Amino acid sequence: MATTKKKVDDDAPALPEPNIRFVGKDEVLKDKLDASGNEIVMAAEPPAKINHGDTKPIFLPDAEIQRAGFFHERAAEIVRLYPTQYKLITEKG
Repeated sequence: MATTKKKVDDDAPALPEPNIRFVGKDEVLKDKLDASGNEIVMAAEPPAKINHGDTKPIFLPDAEIQRAGFFHERAAEIVRLYPTQYKLITEKG
């Protein structure tokens, strides 16, 4: 009796292409002051969650993935909220 191997198809769904990337640098918020009257410095560490008004929170992956580039369905909103911290990834050509 012969045995045959069944061919296994990898039908795993393909991950979407990254559309946003964290490119932030430390930023001084000159128009906002802390309780001591000092300018607030926004750290260059990517956030794990963004709260924006009454909308649902935006959950983000860990810092390494954000720096490498990732896909997020609300990428345009994230870039609009933090234009100096995040950039949209576009194809060249």
